[in-house]
Amino acid sequence: MAYTIGSISARCRASVSYRRRMARWGVGGLLALFGAGLICVPRANLTPAALAAEAATYVRPANLVGSKVTVTLKAGGSLDDVEVIRVVEGEAAGSIRIVTVKDPSTSEALPLLASKIVSLSPGPGTVQYTFDDASKRLLPDDPEQRAQLQQELAKSAKGSAVSGGTGKTPAATHSHEKSGRAGSEHTTTREPRPKKKSPFDIPVREGTHVWPEQSEADSKKLLTEQKDYLKKVQANFPNRRFSFAETKFFIFLSDLPPADLQLYVPYMDAMYRRLISTFDLKPDTNIWLGKASVIIFADQEMFNEHETQMVHHNAPAWAQALAHLSSDGNVLISGHTTGSTRLYLAQSLVHETTHGFLWRYKTRVVIPLWVNEGFAEYIASAIVPDPHGTVAKEKLAIKKMLASSSMGGNFFDNTFNTEKYGVASNLTRYMITIDAKRYRIFLEGLKAGMEEEESLKNSYGVPRERLVQQYGRALGILNLQP
Repeated sequence: MAYTIGSISARCRASVSYRRRMARWGVGGLLALFGAGLICVPRANLTPAALAAEAATYVRPANLVGSKVTVTLKAGGSLDDVEVIRVVEGEAAGSIRIVTVKDPSTSEALPLLASKIVSLSPGPGTVQYTFDDASKRLLPDDPEQRAQLQQELAKSAKGSAVSGGTGKTPAATHSHEKSGRAGSEHTTTREPRPKKKSPFDIPVREGTHVWPEQSEADSKKLLTEQKDYLKKVQANFPNRRFSFAETKFFIFLSDLPPADLQLYVPYMDAMYRRLISTFDLKPDTNIWLGKASVIIFADQEMFNEHETQMVHHNAPAWAQALAHLSSDGNVLISGHTTGSTRLYLAQSLVHETTHGFLWRYKTRVVIPLWVNEGFAEYIASAIVPDPHGTVAKEKLAIKKMLASSSMGGNFFDNTFNTEKYGVASNLTRYMITIDAKRYRIFLEGLKAGMEEEESLKNSYGVPRERLVQQYGRALGILNLQP
């Protein structure tokens, strides 16, 4: 028996929106719905060719793969007639989070974030996708479908905020099975499944120093020594009144009023929880020797005096905070409030303490400077949302890159200046947004003793030069130079 499929209109309805299902499944998917009882009112004037043309305007984003599109970039310019090789949908099916196209100059994969795109046009007669400010996703221009997706994305964001966004369901466990016979019980022994090797378990290279585990007794002894050092700091400034604070993983000393010191404590604890989660460590893991010490001075003069007299280090004039990482693994963070807002100092303290965490993570390997600084800035901005801190640095860095098509010159060498921070954090943000799992594999490889190029290829599958080009394309820069 032959059927004529009705048009995409209010005349065809099921238990869910017909238009939504057409958008998700296409014509082939709708044929399956007939067996499930979908009833459509036929339209005699709609030919199969006309139906196909109308259905094409409601393709699911995944169906864009293999087609040629024009991508208009927020940074200016466009990528014309490029092939789509991958689409990552948003939280609601039909929205787009990342679209990967074939680089027209190199034929390699070029991931583009939705936030960097104004519009994506598959071609004449098909739906155009444009950026939606509220959801930060590319959505189709069809009014009904766009409105439905906006509602779904808003609900998804609200649900994640309520639930904490873990998305994990506890796995069920079984110890025995009962037979169907009355009064009898049969115990079944189940062979444990072989543990799947984690991509994060990268063998440490020979000759790489692994931090030894510390016993509880050693930890208590080290903590006593750290507190003794803070007493010496107090004694070195007899005319100042200091206050002390302690949490599970930190000890604090400051000549600020106690209430002011308490403003900074939650940021440090939040940073620690974030990093423990990032590296999938148990919540009660203490990565420090003893605890990390944090000293906050009210003015820069005392900060400088502490640096020269007690740490034997000359602090740069621009330094708001510094991390002191000893060869034995001890971590000391010092900073001052002069010329700083509370949020900016908090970001600086989190930034420096992130350096300490990376130093103490697994091995004594010192990771490349651009990775160390970029990740520290990224974490600081995530924990302390200060518009005048990391965000401002990144905006300025992007503006300069767009004007010069350069990351500042010699970006990857082993020196750093203030202009490189914004570039490093934005590049890190790009790498994490593309694939946070790959970024962690990248860090794990570095800490295991891999060279930078090797770890990049192991995690992202590209050399550094290609990473720069992909990053530049995402910004709208066709030939970005380091």
